[in-house]
Amino acid sequence: MSAIKPKWSQVMSDCLVDFVREQGSASCPVVDYELRADLAGGADDMRVWFICRTKAEKDQFMSTERSRSISVFKKMMIAAGFSDSAVASVEVKVTSRDEVEKAGGSSYFFR
Repeated sequence: MSAIKPKWSQVMSDCLVDFVREQGSASCPVVDYELRADLAGGADDMRVWFICRTKAEKDQFMSTERSRSISVFKKMMIAAGFSDSAVASVEVKVTSRDEVEKAGGSSYFFR
């Protein structure tokens, strides 16, 4: 009997959806996310952007919430079954909808 391998990009997306939902009532909430994952489906070396509404909210998030939020998010990853190496290798960046739009949209910003 073979073990079914999780689709790590879907598991990560589920973590991100839950994270964004939990951030909804914060003073500088993460309102969206972007995920870049290994096309081969591996759990390591994923890149994530937390997206705030405005640059001002992003700046506030960076100074007051970033460290705690990344810690909370990594705990969610562990609970979802990610390995220690996947949790350690995830790259988390923060941006705003303003900055994404200024760059010409998501297809230009998240390259």
